[in-house]
Amino acid sequence: MRIAAGLLLSLLISLLRGGEGEQGGQTHDLTLRYVNDSVISLGDVRMRSLMRLSKLDRPQPRTAKEYINFMQESLEILTDEELLIQYARKFEDERSLKIIDNERLSQQVMEEAKRQGRGMTLRDQAQARRDRERNEYISFALSLFMGRSPHIAPQDIERIYKERDAVFRRPARAKVYQIVMQASGAVERQELRQARIAVFKAAQDSADAVIRSASENRIEAYTIASPDQQERLLTEAMQEIASQATRAELAGEALALARRAAEVEKQAAAQRDIEGARRDLEKLRTELVGKDIAAFAEAAKKYSQGQGSGDGGLLGWVDPGRNAPAFDAAVFSINPGDLSEVIVVDRSAYLILVAERNEATQRPFGEVVAEIQSALQRSQDGAVRAVALNMLRNKALVRDVATIEQTFK
Repeated sequence: MRIAAGLLLSLLISLLRGGEGEQGGQTHDLTLRYVNDSVISLGDVRMRSLMRLSKLDRPQPRTAKEYINFMQESLEILTDEELLIQYARKFEDERSLKIIDNERLSQQVMEEAKRQGRGMTLRDQAQARRDRERNEYISFALSLFMGRSPHIAPQDIERIYKERDAVFRRPARAKVYQIVMQASGAVERQELRQARIAVFKAAQDSADAVIRSASENRIEAYTIASPDQQERLLTEAMQEIASQATRAELAGEALALARRAAEVEKQAAAQRDIEGARRDLEKLRTELVGKDIAAFAEAAKKYSQGQGSGDGGLLGWVDPGRNAPAFDAAVFSINPGDLSEVIVVDRSAYLILVAERNEATQRPFGEVVAEIQSALQRSQDGAVRAVALNMLRNKALVRDVATIEQTFK
């Protein structure tokens, strides 16, 4: 069942915090699971879930089932942690060690509170110490298991470097300037047509005979014409009406209508299809051939309709694969300082100038050895942790008393 995400989030937070209406207010401390002799309560799961929600770097759960699964994950995390803590404490007892330095933990808690500029109640301090103590026990237990794993051999690092050479390539980069000319969109074309029709209709009632005849002489042909023919008739009428704006004797509504027709035709002249955009940019390219970046940037400020036009067409440093293939092909094939040919992508025409380019290079082994070693170590640590927890779970008595799903009912 899917319900509103906001409502679900409120429900979850209410449940996590132990909202009102739970049986006698005792559900918060309901025991969910025994891990050997330790208890994990609903309150523990709620607190861990709230912590995970505040740090979540993935889409948040949106359905009741997803929230239940999320809390179940928190229960399993707490179970794993409890097993590691128990293992560390057993090791501590058997060898008469002292893993935790309580005085040091208290000092760390006070220093952290001071750095954050906030005071801490005694209860807050106690909770912070418990959290740090848990983390130190967990880290100690894991270190015991990690210490038994083999060290990463230099030959393993070299093998990864050779096998994944493509991963360790530094891609080409180019500093790009562009001029973009776009075809007029459907909305612009529709608005122009409506403006022409409005003038065409108004001209039929004009007091000026010349303006009136520009519309009347074409109205019959317009009503039976195809869309393309209608556009031609409208263009002819607009041009004829607009030409009357220079007549000295024209005044009033007739003069206003003639001026409106001239304004509409000026808008029409600015509109173009993609082929028109390409032709205009080809003409501009001819004017820019042999000129420097400053001339290109000035033209971009004047004509470009694309990103960076206000900065002289500066697109910035471009990596392969982030733009259309035709765009990339031009960027990474022309010599710095040269103009590309005009390329068309969708409904835009592009002219590109590459100011600088760094070619692709292989990162040297010495530069990436630490990176490879760190990745191998993380992978190995994850595998060791999984094996250790599997071993601890097989030896432990883990018994469920209640389920997460039951707490949602």
